[in-house]
Amino acid sequence: MERKVFEADTLGEYNMASATELYNFLQTGKIINIGMHPEHNEIQKQLSNLYPSPFKLDGVEYASVEAFWMSIKYPENSQRREEVRKLSGVAAKLAGKGMENIATIQYLWKDIQVGSEEHHALLKRAIRAKLENNPKILKTLLDTWDTKLVHIVFTRHIDKKYILHDSKTIPWEKFAQIYMELRDELRDK
Repeated sequence: MERKVFEADTLGEYNMASATELYNFLQTGKIINIGMHPEHNEIQKQLSNLYPSPFKLDGVEYASVEAFWMSIKYPENSQRREEVRKLSGVAAKLAGKGMENIATIQYLWKDIQVGSEEHHALLKRAIRAKLENNPKILKTLLDTWDTKLVHIVFTRHIDKKYILHDSKTIPWEKFAQIYMELRDELRDK
């Protein structure tokens, strides 16, 4: 989908005339836009996959959810997978460069179709592990109560914002839904 069409669809969903208007609305906190940009507040940053939040999943340590998500694009037991596990922030995101069009990943020696429900369930397990291994971040999530969470990525232009393309492997709605589901599940514990 062309970026402009994606932007128009997103703006229509929120009944906004421009990306700048939507960006400014999201700054009000009525809806929390998960992200790791310098202008984001601590809640937004802590819930980002890029945020340094060490956790262990299936006996393996990761520095962030993004490190997990990018590392599984590389073959099991590869040196690159090992290196990527230790990353967070933009470095973790950039570690997946060149791996955008893979059709399957391998996790625990099982092939998983990229973008499938099984692939999304794996991300949910990683986010759950992040939250359970980082009580401060879990508290941050629980303190959002029932506020709607979204993940809309904007350009960094100061005077005029544009909405960037969504992930090919996990649409923003699904990503935000995972956090909201986990918020409900972990609140009830």
